[in-house]
Amino acid sequence: MNNYKYICLPISFLEANNISKRSFMEESQSSKKFLANLFKNIPPYLEIKNTFLIHNNFILILAKKENFTFENSDAFNSFFDFIKNTKFIDEIELNYEKKEISISQDISPYFYDLLYEFLV
Repeated sequence: MNNYKYICLPISFLEANNISKRSFMEESQSSKKFLANLFKNIPPYLEIKNTFLIHNNFILILAKKENFTFENSDAFNSFFDFIKNTKFIDEIELNYEKKEISISQDISPYFYDLLYEFLV
């Protein structure tokens, strides 16, 4: 369970931000915008894996992504230049055309600290 992070979103908090329970469950544009704003403060290597509704609270379950696409070619190239000299190069797959990397679930947590530096 330590591979997962949890966020509790009370329905009252959503409603205070003009998002109804139904709107959130249906993944409306307003709820997507709200989540995008919320995730600005969360490391970019995490993603929502599941959502539960429990006693007037949405529980968002976050886990580490297995695939990352770099928005910027320079960041991707810098990351590759750095990572190719580490032990992690054997634990990831690089797709140069898409500027994407795929990661094994068993990779060291230290890798995510390095990746974070290139994603932000």
